[in-house]
Amino acid sequence: MSVPYVRSAIRGYCKTTSVQLSTQVLAGYLATETLTDMTLRANFQPMPKTQVDRKPLEQRTWSWWTILVEMRTATITATGVVISTPRMNVDDIVVRDGQSFRIQSITDWDEVGYVMYEATEDFVSTWRLTLT
Repeated sequence: MSVPYVRSAIRGYCKTTSVQLSTQVLAGYLATETLTDMTLRANFQPMPKTQVDRKPLEQRTWSWWTILVEMRTATITATGVVISTPRMNVDDIVVRDGQSFRIQSITDWDEVGYVMYEATEDFVSTWRLTLT
């Protein structure tokens, strides 16, 4: 049974959002973070309480968010450059409007047009990313 193609529904659900993505690279026992500006078609929403209640007891007090990202694979810009939506990895930090979110898990639904990320609000990284 094939999965229904829901890209058109997701397109109406997501909006163009400017974010910064902080990724960590480990080189020779030293972790360096790079901050990249990008534009995504995404929907940020607090995770429903019923989903949070399924998390381990010690994680239920965290501020959980669901981030839906519409995957674009072949958009051609005015300059002729092909743009694709970048993939985020677990432990990456996404900053939107000064609010930091740390990616905790990824559900890849690329075949139907989107990827769902579970993230927690990351209070520790907020001050560190604004200082650099």
